[in-house]
Amino acid sequence: MSERKIIEPGTPLAFSEELLPGRNTFDDGTQIRAAAFGVEHIDPKTMAVSIRPAGKGVAQIEKGDVVIGLVTFIKPEALASVKVLAVRGKEGRSLLQAVDATLHVSKIDARYIQNVNEELSTGDYIRARVIGLKGGPQLATDREDLGVVRAFSPNGNQLVLRDGKLKDPETNQSFFRKLANDYGSGKL
Repeated sequence: MSERKIIEPGTPLAFSEELLPGRNTFDDGTQIRAAAFGVEHIDPKTMAVSIRPAGKGVAQIEKGDVVIGLVTFIKPEALASVKVLAVRGKEGRSLLQAVDATLHVSKIDARYIQNVNEELSTGDYIRARVIGLKGGPQLATDREDLGVVRAFSPNGNQLVLRDGKLKDPETNQSFFRKLANDYGSGKL
């Protein structure tokens, strides 16, 4: 039995006029190229070339997924920009490219929120649900199990939940965030 060569993303597979692009491939206008690590497969019926992933596949973000992300930017009256780090249930699978998502102020909690920075801060890690994909993933943290799972004070200390309040362990200063109900459990 012959060993099959693992192909890297970007590897040319065929000229555009020879075959059709299949799963895990893309047409760059001249050639069909691999979009994932794996083994090349040509379907003789459809004349499409595809890549069968080697090992664990790439995590695809879909509506309904729960993701872990890092808050990277806040526009107080409108939204938070979130860098998606992982997709729940697809741990160990890398994202093909960095994915930025948005969390609109109206989707942070079921109650009315005027400013995003009342509930989140840049550098917070959040657990959120994907509610839409048009124009990039849109997120919501409006359930008990969703929200901030790790937060930091302005001086960089990780905030701890003590007596029902989020506090800086050094200064004992209190902070408010829209917390996931298991904040501090270590579970992302």
